[in-house]
Amino acid sequence: MTAMLNEPQKNAFAAIMRTVEEMLHDIECKLRHDRYRGILYEDCIEESLLENKEEFSQQKARVQEILQQLQEQFGLERRRIEIKRSICGKLYYCLQILDDAKARRMRAYGTAAEGLDALIDPQVDSIRQRIHEMIALLST
Repeated sequence: MTAMLNEPQKNAFAAIMRTVEEMLHDIECKLRHDRYRGILYEDCIEESLLENKEEFSQQKARVQEILQQLQEQFGLERRRIEIKRSICGKLYYCLQILDDAKARRMRAYGTAAEGLDALIDPQVDSIRQRIHEMIALLST
């Protein structure tokens, strides 16, 4: 049965199925853990979602059964995702999108007020510096 997929197809298929599994796991973690109340956003969970939490878990278990069958049927390899590497990837993504918060980029949304760069850019640069420091901590 594994011959039905060539190696590139098998790798792509496995990557897609891993992504589905990872996203479902992330969703389940959000349902299980305390809500986050941050500075600029907070998690809130709707009552209807809480009411369907058990059904969600059952459906997720069914998806996992199918993933198990596919893994066995096509000999899909388990990929090890290192938490450190995952965190590092998220931090690099933060660095990338922080450039969009610079005053010069705000002009894309309309005329920027005089002196906006002096107010925003140092703060954005400070955030970027802290993120670089977090990345350095991961390198040790």
